[in-house]
Amino acid sequence: MYTFSTINDKEFEELTQDLLSRELKKRFQVFKKGRDGGIDLRFSTNTNSNSIVVQAKHFVNSKYSDLLFKLKNEELAKVKKLNPKRYILVTSQGLSPQNKDEIKYIFEPYIKSTQDIYGCDELNSMLRDYKDVETKHYKLWMSSTNVLQNILKNAVLGRSEFSKEQIEKKIKVFVACKTFGKSVVLLNKN
Repeated sequence: MYTFSTINDKEFEELTQDLLSRELKKRFQVFKKGRDGGIDLRFSTNTNSNSIVVQAKHFVNSKYSDLLFKLKNEELAKVKKLNPKRYILVTSQGLSPQNKDEIKYIFEPYIKSTQDIYGCDELNSMLRDYKDVETKHYKLWMSSTNVLQNILKNAVLGRSEFSKEQIEKKIKVFVACKTFGKSVVLLNKN
């Protein structure tokens, strides 16, 4: 399970964009690094430029109370000003059902349901569903022994497959000579 501690804020936004685009089947706009006015990602339609606004909060090694303070005292005013049709919050923190209920209550009517609040656990679940996104974000691998083991296994498997093909080609023309038996004995001995 990823804690997302190996990626920075901008990389967390990009990961969020990739995962939400796949999950919601929408192309989210991503913006340059810096002050964003409450918009990290956005999906817009012809009639509403802020149809869906996404805020990605990368709160590694922080408490839920820190996230809640930031949401209430900084993000809420921005969301009210933006007046999106739908607001989605994504955070690298783990969230309980009570945490999600509390966040939804703060951002009503912009957050339509707790399904629009993604915590660490949902992000990990989506990464399991969308392996190509996991592969694309290589910095995540630094904290995952499973991914690193799979990479190593695939490298060995690839080399083994190549060797197998070479052996199958050469076996067709192989002829055992007088020293073949002695060679096998020496190989088995040493």
